[in-house]
Amino acid sequence: MGSRRLIVSHSCLGLGDAVCLTAAFRSLRKDGVEVVLECGNPNIIRELLRDNPDCLSVGRIGEFAGGDRIDVEPYLWAYEREHKPAVDKSRPRLFMDALEVAGLARPRLVWSKTREYAIREEFDKVSRGAPIIFLQTETAETYKRPNDDVMQKIITRMLSQGYIVVTHTQSMNHLNVWALPHSVSEPVVSVPCWGIRSVVAGLSACDAGMGFDSFFLHASAAMDLPFIAMLGPTHCSGRVVDYPYAIASEFPCDLCEAACFRNSVIPCQKYDGEVALAQSSCLDQSGVEGLVQQVKVVLEWSSRWHR
Repeated sequence: MGSRRLIVSHSCLGLGDAVCLTAAFRSLRKDGVEVVLECGNPNIIRELLRDNPDCLSVGRIGEFAGGDRIDVEPYLWAYEREHKPAVDKSRPRLFMDALEVAGLARPRLVWSKTREYAIREEFDKVSRGAPIIFLQTETAETYKRPNDDVMQKIITRMLSQGYIVVTHTQSMNHLNVWALPHSVSEPVVSVPCWGIRSVVAGLSACDAGMGFDSFFLHASAAMDLPFIAMLGPTHCSGRVVDYPYAIASEFPCDLCEAACFRNSVIPCQKYDGEVALAQSSCLDQSGVEGLVQQVKVVLEWSSRWHR
């Protein structure tokens, strides 16, 4: 099958892409191929993939030598757009074959179960048996994030259903727990976190998740956690089809089946690329009530399979 060592490179690798890649890494490892990963942000990716047996090491771009090298960015882009890898005979087939075999199979993450149980204990002090919903409210890529009014509507509606809502801070150093009859303007309790793996442990301590970023989608798939992907009307919503406990929130738009405020290459056509209008339009059409119904569906999965 070629070299027994593969250097996988991505200059701007996101957290979601890193988790997604672990399925292909696992396929390669089963064939006796050692995988090392180079990226532009090695510290946080190294922490995220720490103890993962499918990735031997994580370093900066150009750090490793020896073995085939492949830039995976065009393959990930093609997979999001077409749900299959691009065919490029000028590059090693090693990674392409692995991605084809793995598809979007269950990725792998390793996190502290001790930390998960400790966080769950903090959640249970507030929840008293009520379902706990993780809701992503922050991202470094702000174009993905719905506006503050929409996020507040989602939180308020979820609380009115009797759910406990868990959000994270932008710096990921705290998990905030929201519950009624307490004020919706302040969390009931704030649980300290120590880096990305602590946030992953907090996600695993919930009964279901919701988010607009692929990281939490792939992380939830790694732990078989039911998840609602609020990804907008893009082809990337096709990612959920191979994850048994994930569903895509519907964002219908008659003018742009594939284009939306999340797509910088093909911006929203309905509002001439105006991000704020595009966000509000998509989310208004979906409706917060639709999200409420989807939460009820995934909680049935959670009670049946997850807990």
